[in-house]
Amino acid sequence: MTISAEIAPFLPLLRRHSMALTGSQAVGDAVIVTMLEALIAEIGIFPSTSSARISLYALHWKFYASALLRVPTWFAPTTGSRKFNLMALAPRHRQALLLVTLDNFSRLEAAETLGVPEEEFGHLLTASYAELASWDEDISALAAVA
Repeated sequence: MTISAEIAPFLPLLRRHSMALTGSQAVGDAVIVTMLEALIAEIGIFPSTSSARISLYALHWKFYASALLRVPTWFAPTTGSRKFNLMALAPRHRQALLLVTLDNFSRLEAAETLGVPEEEFGHLLTASYAELASWDEDISALAAVA
Protein backbone atom coordinates (compact mmCIF):
# COMPACT_ATOMS: atom_id res chain seq x y z
CA MET A 1 0.00 0.00 0.00
CA THR A 2 1.29 3.48 -0.83
CA ILE A 3 1.74 6.18 1.77
CA SER A 4 -0.97 8.26 0.10
CA ALA A 5 -3.44 5.38 0.45
CA GLU A 6 -2.42 4.83 4.07
CA ILE A 7 -2.82 8.47 5.14
CA ALA A 8 -5.88 9.43 3.05
CA PRO A 9 -8.44 8.21 5.64
CA PHE A 10 -6.81 10.37 8.32
CA LEU A 11 -6.64 13.66 6.41
CA PRO A 12 -10.14 14.93 7.38
CA LEU A 13 -9.33 14.21 11.04
CA LEU A 14 -5.92 15.86 10.69
CA ARG A 15 -7.61 18.90 9.19
CA ARG A 16 -9.87 19.20 12.25
CA HIS A 17 -6.85 18.70 14.53
CA SER A 18 -4.81 21.30 12.65
CA MET A 19 -7.61 23.86 12.94
CA ALA A 20 -7.87 23.24 16.69
CA LEU A 21 -4.09 23.39 17.09
CA THR A 22 -3.65 26.64 15.14
CA GLY A 23 -6.93 28.31 16.04
CA SER A 24 -7.75 28.92 12.37
CA GLN A 25 -9.00 26.69 9.57
CA ALA A 26 -7.02 28.72 7.01
CA VAL A 27 -3.78 28.49 8.98
CA GLY A 28 -4.36 24.83 9.83
CA ASP A 29 -4.97 24.02 6.17
CA ALA A 30 -1.84 25.94 5.17
CA VAL A 31 0.26 23.83 7.55
CA ILE A 32 -1.21 20.65 6.05
CA VAL A 33 -0.73 21.80 2.45
CA THR A 34 2.88 22.74 3.16
CA MET A 35 3.45 19.38 4.85
CA LEU A 36 1.89 17.40 1.98
CA GLU A 37 3.84 19.35 -0.65
CA ALA A 38 7.06 18.61 1.21
CA LEU A 39 6.09 14.94 1.54
CA ILE A 40 5.45 14.69 -2.20
CA ALA A 41 8.82 16.32 -2.90
CA GLU A 42 10.69 14.09 -0.43
CA ILE A 43 8.99 10.89 0.70
CA GLY A 44 11.89 10.23 3.07
CA ILE A 45 10.58 12.85 5.52
CA PHE A 46 7.69 10.55 6.47
CA PRO A 47 8.58 9.32 9.98
CA SER A 48 8.84 5.63 10.70
CA THR A 49 6.46 4.90 13.57
CA SER A 50 4.11 2.13 14.62
CA SER A 51 1.29 3.37 12.33
CA ALA A 52 0.61 5.65 9.38
CA ARG A 53 -1.72 7.72 11.57
CA ILE A 54 0.99 8.39 14.14
CA SER A 55 3.51 9.17 11.38
CA LEU A 56 1.11 11.64 9.75
CA TYR A 57 0.40 13.48 13.00
CA ALA A 58 4.10 13.43 13.95
CA LEU A 59 5.03 15.00 10.61
CA HIS A 60 2.26 17.56 11.01
CA TRP A 61 3.58 18.48 14.48
CA LYS A 62 7.08 19.05 13.02
CA PHE A 63 5.69 21.37 10.36
CA TYR A 64 3.49 23.19 12.85
CA ALA A 65 6.35 23.62 15.32
CA SER A 66 8.65 24.93 12.60
CA ALA A 67 6.08 27.52 11.46
CA LEU A 68 6.89 29.79 14.41
CA LEU A 69 3.26 30.75 14.94
CA ARG A 70 2.78 33.44 17.53
CA VAL A 71 -0.31 33.63 19.72
CA PRO A 72 -1.59 37.19 20.11
CA THR A 73 -2.01 38.40 23.70
CA TRP A 74 -5.73 38.90 23.16
CA PHE A 75 -6.09 35.10 23.06
CA ALA A 76 -5.48 34.94 26.82
CA PRO A 77 -8.46 33.63 28.80
CA THR A 78 -10.46 35.94 31.04
CA THR A 79 -10.39 35.03 34.73
CA GLY A 80 -13.75 33.76 35.86
CA SER A 81 -14.92 33.19 32.30
CA ARG A 82 -16.42 29.88 31.26
CA LYS A 83 -15.06 30.40 27.76
CA PHE A 84 -11.57 29.04 27.25
CA ASN A 85 -9.44 29.61 24.20
CA LEU A 86 -7.07 26.69 23.73
CA MET A 87 -4.75 28.95 21.75
CA ALA A 88 -3.71 30.44 25.08
CA LEU A 89 -2.20 27.09 26.10
CA ALA A 90 1.49 26.56 25.49
CA PRO A 91 1.78 24.85 22.06
CA ARG A 92 3.22 21.60 23.39
CA HIS A 93 0.54 21.43 26.10
CA ARG A 94 -2.18 22.18 23.55
CA GLN A 95 -0.87 19.42 21.27
CA ALA A 96 -0.81 16.88 24.12
CA LEU A 97 -4.34 17.77 25.16
CA LEU A 98 -5.73 17.63 21.62
CA LEU A 99 -4.15 14.28 20.82
CA VAL A 100 -5.89 12.53 23.70
CA THR A 101 -9.17 14.47 23.87
CA LEU A 102 -9.97 15.42 20.28
CA ASP A 103 -8.14 12.70 18.36
CA ASN A 104 -8.57 9.80 20.80
CA PHE A 105 -4.91 8.81 20.81
CA SER A 106 -3.84 6.67 23.73
CA ARG A 107 -1.14 8.18 25.91
CA LEU A 108 1.37 5.80 24.34
CA GLU A 109 0.34 6.78 20.79
CA ALA A 110 0.41 10.47 21.66
CA ALA A 111 3.85 10.14 23.22
CA GLU A 112 5.11 8.42 20.08
CA THR A 113 3.55 11.16 17.94
CA LEU A 114 5.42 13.84 19.88
CA GLY A 115 8.59 11.76 20.03
CA VAL A 116 8.77 11.74 23.81
CA PRO A 117 8.76 8.96 26.42
CA GLU A 118 5.32 8.11 27.82
CA GLU A 119 6.28 9.51 31.22
CA GLU A 120 7.26 12.86 29.69
CA PHE A 121 4.00 12.90 27.76
CA GLY A 122 2.16 12.38 31.05
CA HIS A 123 3.90 15.48 32.40
CA LEU A 124 2.88 17.47 29.31
CA LEU A 125 -0.73 16.39 29.70
CA THR A 126 -0.73 17.13 33.43
CA ALA A 127 0.75 20.55 32.72
CA SER A 128 -1.97 21.26 30.15
CA TYR A 129 -4.69 20.43 32.69
CA ALA A 130 -2.93 22.55 35.32
CA GLU A 131 -2.77 25.43 32.87
CA LEU A 132 -6.48 25.07 32.14
CA ALA A 133 -7.30 24.78 35.85
CA SER A 134 -5.45 28.00 36.54
CA TRP A 135 -7.95 29.81 34.31
CA ASP A 136 -10.99 28.74 36.27
CA GLU A 137 -11.60 26.19 39.00
CA ASP A 138 -14.58 24.72 37.11
CA ILE A 139 -12.30 23.38 34.39
CA SER A 140 -10.56 21.15 36.97
CA ALA A 141 -13.29 18.58 36.41
CA LEU A 142 -11.73 17.87 32.99
CA ALA A 143 -8.53 16.68 34.62
CA ALA A 144 -10.43 14.21 36.75
CA VAL A 145 -11.99 12.66 33.64
CA ALA A 146 -8.64 12.02 31.95
